[in-house]
Amino acid sequence: MVAYESREKEIGFGGLLWLMIRHPHTFFKQTVARDTFPFLAFSAWLAGMAHALMWMDKTLLSEGGLVSGHLSSFILLLIMSVVFMGLIYMIGGILFHFYAYLADSRKDMKNSVAVSVYAWLPFTVAVFLIKLVSVISLGNDYLNPPAGWWFSLPSSIMLGLSLLYGWFLAVYGAVVGLRCKKIQGILTLVVTPILWFVLLFVVANSMGMM
Repeated sequence: MVAYESREKEIGFGGLLWLMIRHPHTFFKQTVARDTFPFLAFSAWLAGMAHALMWMDKTLLSEGGLVSGHLSSFILLLIMSVVFMGLIYMIGGILFHFYAYLADSRKDMKNSVAVSVYAWLPFTVAVFLIKLVSVISLGNDYLNPPAGWWFSLPSSIMLGLSLLYGWFLAVYGAVVGLRCKKIQGILTLVVTPILWFVLLFVVANSMGMM
């Protein structure tokens, strides 16, 4: 364990992120399966900030948004990132752990939190890359991008693929790190969330967020 912790400090967050994306089996075996959670709070905060960036564009800072012109964008981003960080922890700690329990998980809640938080990292990376490219290419028109498939389609594909890979990581991490039964894990961690996504899509669409 000491040797691994020394190696963890050497490779840093970027190295751990690369290890998780390229070799998830090794990542979950060396971390969650051993009750080790490197950069967990930092990962949750980054995931919270990614969600905040998505919501700020479409709901908060857009024309006619909830707080447009009334609060500093930077302060709003920090507040929203902490709020979403708390929601991610709650979902990871309660909902994901409940699903893992149904799949016969042999680990406790903190391990479920870790798997669910790490699974958001591909989405987090995708959001930061998309926002960076958008700001560089559009400048002041960042919140009002030009219409056209050439702008929205690539970002939508990237976000979709990152969510799918994160979903795979959540199921894979549950089997490897939480010792869930494989078939039960697929049923509870794949089929059930599909129903949730459908419900969230219907609600978001009815509220004009999609």
